Amino acid sequence: MPSSPHTGNEPTTSEILRAALHRLEPGWFVVAGATLRFADHGLHVDRIDAKAGVLVAQCHLPDGTRLDIQAVPTEPTADAYGTALAGLITGKILPLYHARNTVLPEATGPDACRAEVLRHGASAVNAPWYTVTVLRCWWKSGTPWRRNDYGIVHRSRARSILAAWAGQPGTHLLRDGHGRFYVARSSVCLELEPTDIAPPATEGEALRAALAVHGFPAYDDGDRGFTWLVVPVDPGASEDEAHGGLHFRISSGEHADRPAHAHDEPWGASLYDHAEYVTTLDAAPAGATLAEDCAHIAGAIASYSAAARAEQ
Repeated sequence: MPSSPHTGNEPTTSEILRAALHRLEPGWFVVAGATLRFADHGLHVDRIDAKAGVLVAQCHLPDGTRLDIQAVPTEPTADAYGTALAGLITGKILPLYHARNTVLPEATGPDACRAEVLRHGASAVNAPWYTVTVLRCWWKSGTPWRRNDYGIVHRSRARSILAAWAGQPGTHLLRDGHGRFYVARSSVCLELEPTDIAPPATEGEALRAALAVHGFPAYDDGDRGFTWLVVPVDPGASEDEAHGGLHFRISSGEHADRPAHAHDEPWGASLYDHAEYVTTLDAAPAGATLAEDCAHIAGAIASYSAAARAEQ
């Protein structure tokens, strides 16, 4: 066992779990105040304890493997112990979990039956346009995976999506023989597939592409000739959950479905809690292009969502 840098009053298991949960990606939750469980109900960490300055725990993988893990926190606080536990999960447990549970995408043709691990490089993303699909594992729903189609993005946007996701811990980036890209994490998978379809035709499609960079879905809505997009603050929320909780309603003037060339007003993103208005985000600067407008509002939503989840 590693030597301990401190002794004295150590935090409780529940305090360690709360601190660790804030440092883990969505999909982890606490059961009975003593176990960290992952979304698919097969991966969990229990017997978490602080003993003489050393964090000890057991990890159970879906295939029945049990691992005894331990680390030495930097100080005898719940925050330090939580950081150490989250580091063990992110750096050791999840990579092993992925290695044992990842099924590589299938394709046809020479050398396309396997997906190769790719060190991200912009030159590899060379098709003019890509369709973007996201699969999310959501433990609260009755189905293990939920699919969202984000439409078509230009090559430059596809490169931005891959670069943003590739920089996240525990993320695996792959490419198959047909030039499809796959981004795999423990609770989300993205697929970018080359296509010859024309670029997004409407302002709403352009905004969806910008939101996809940050992992957010967008749902069509409208009333009496007015149209807008609904974007949940929680990127994993379904359409029904989005309308029933915190969500943004986004439109340009009174519309969100005009031809791209007709986009003549900046996007307005107003936050609602169910049907009650809360606030409105700052719009893009005057004179912004459609692409700049979409990137601005998508980034503002991502920043608001991250701040809101950090306070939970």
